Amino acid sequence: MAVRVALDAVGGDHAPGVVVEGAIQALQQSEGDLEVLLVGPEKMVRAALAEHDHDGLALDVLDAPEVIGMAESPTTAVKNKTKSSIHVGIGAHKQGAADAFASAGNTGAVMAASLFILGRQTGVSRPALPGYFPTTKSYSIVIDVGANVDSKPEHLAQFAQMGQVYAERVLHREGATVGLLNVGEEPGKGNDAAKAAYGLLSEIDGLN
Repeated sequence: MAVRVALDAVGGDHAPGVVVEGAIQALQQSEGDLEVLLVGPEKMVRAALAEHDHDGLALDVLDAPEVIGMAESPTTAVKNKTKSSIHVGIGAHKQGAADAFASAGNTGAVMAASLFILGRQTGVSRPALPGYFPTTKSYSIVIDVGANVDSKPEHLAQFAQMGQVYAERVLHREGATVGLLNVGEEPGKGNDAAKAAYGLLSEIDGLN
């Protein structure tokens, strides 16, 4: 069964050209298990598509006439630009027209729109952004990498749980371990939030 991804065609540097090109390459390399819905100003997106051979690919365009710039205030942009590629793309996911949404655009706007349109899962106080860090063997997930400026100990504990679930269920890493990024290994090291978070992590059942 193919996964349908709504892709922000006007997010990031050199869009929509590089985004369209990347989408086409991904579809060409897939084995029929991927569909791409390019979200953005239709005329602009179709002009970029016209520069490439995409016949027979599972590719469609969803018109979103507004664009949120990288320097715009996330909350203001999401509130005022309801026809932006980010807003429309996440809305398509909410409505079931896409299985996922991806954007290289304004991260804050993606986060704000996700909260506004999709909401939070029960029990989650704050969303978090994961990042992939290379290691000598493979890579690790670091969470959070920018969604929150000032996190409380309980937020860090939730991030740890979300990171473990993501590693196990999305990356299929059974028994994924969790570590607290701090200035030292000892429980007494770090600021008050880090020390309190260490205590909370030690009490969570099932956290490796």
